[in-house]
Amino acid sequence: MLRQSRTFQGFGADISDEMAKAASRDIPDMEFVATPCDKLPFQDGFFDVVTVCAAFHYFPDIVAFATEARRIIKPGGRLYIAEIYYSKVLRTLANPFIRFHPSGDVKFYAPEEITVLLNCNGFNCEPVLIDGNIMIITGSKRCSYEV
Repeated sequence: MLRQSRTFQGFGADISDEMAKAASRDIPDMEFVATPCDKLPFQDGFFDVVTVCAAFHYFPDIVAFATEARRIIKPGGRLYIAEIYYSKVLRTLANPFIRFHPSGDVKFYAPEEITVLLNCNGFNCEPVLIDGNIMIITGSKRCSYEV
């Protein structure tokens, strides 16, 4: 594991209080909080790295998330989003109905939708990596003087 070879301070956030409590029990040396993704209880520029793992399609307001991620990440810090990847055909068929599913899904996004969102909200994105049904979007927070 990473923490066995490196020293770092880790935090986790989930909208579900039960999930945050379970994570705290499983990984007691990290701090977990129950909070919405667009109202994170962390100071400005607190994080070097923020990751989102298979959760982006649940976010009700992705612009608010991108704004909040930019706020809590240090200049030059990185945002990694590991998300479900479906073809355009599957997204077109699923997205009109997904909000009615009890799991809380909001929308399955095309890689371009996420990279445009991040680029418009203060991040420079690297090429998207796609492997089967997984896509990895990586963005680095632009310094305030970058265009």
